[in-house]
Amino acid sequence: MELFLKLTTEHPKYIPTYYHFGKLLQEIGELKNAQTVFETGIRFAQELNEIKAVRELKAALQELEDDL
Repeated sequence: MELFLKLTTEHPKYIPTYYHFGKLLQEIGELKNAQTVFETGIRFAQELNEIKAVRELKAALQELEDDL
C-alpha cells in the first residue's frame, strides 16, 4: 500500500501503478478508493495517449462498478 501511495504521489504518470493499486484496493474492500484510483489512471492514460492502458483500466473500472 505504501509503495503504491508513493508511486502515485512521486510518479503520477506511471500508468501501470493505477491498475495494480486499484485491484489491491478492490481486494481489501476499499471499493470507492479503487474506483477513484482507476478513474485517475484513466485520465492520465488518456493524456498520454496510452490506448491499451485506457482499455484495461476502463475494463477494471467496469468490473468494479458491476460489483457495486
